[in-house]
Amino acid sequence: MLRALRGALARVPPALWVSGFWVAVLALLLMALLPVPRHLESVPFADKMEHALSFLVLTGLGLLAGITSRWRLALGLLALGIGVELVQALTSWRQGDVADAVADAVGIGLGLLLAPRASLLLLPQRAQAASAQPGKNGG
Repeated sequence: MLRALRGALARVPPALWVSGFWVAVLALLLMALLPVPRHLESVPFADKMEHALSFLVLTGLGLLAGITSRWRLALGLLALGIGVELVQALTSWRQGDVADAVADAVGIGLGLLLAPRASLLLLPQRAQAASAQPGKNGG
C-alpha cells in the first residue's frame, strides 16, 4: 500500500502542489473570516487544534509546492496567521486571539519537523534530489 501511495504522489505534477497550496491558503482565509459555527464553540481547544492542523498542512503543502526557503515559508505563514487574527479583531462576528497565532506557530513548527520525514517516506527520490541541491533546504 505504501508503494502505491508513493507511486501516486510521485506522479503529481509540481504545478498541482503549487495550486493546492494556494487553494488551501484561500480556504483558510475564507474559513477564518466566516462566523464560527455554534457546534464548534463548545468543543474545548477545537479552535487551537484547527489552527495548528491548518498551518501544519499549509507548511507541508508549501514544501511540496517547492518553496525552497523554509524560513521564508515559516515567516510568511506566521505573518498570514497574525494577519488573520488582526482582521478577525476588526469584525463583529470573530475575535482575534494571540493564542491562535501561537497555535499557528506550533503547526508551522510541526510541519517543518514532520514534512521532510514524510517526504523521505513517501517521496524518497524527490527528497534525495532536493537534499543534493545546495540552498534547497535551509535558507
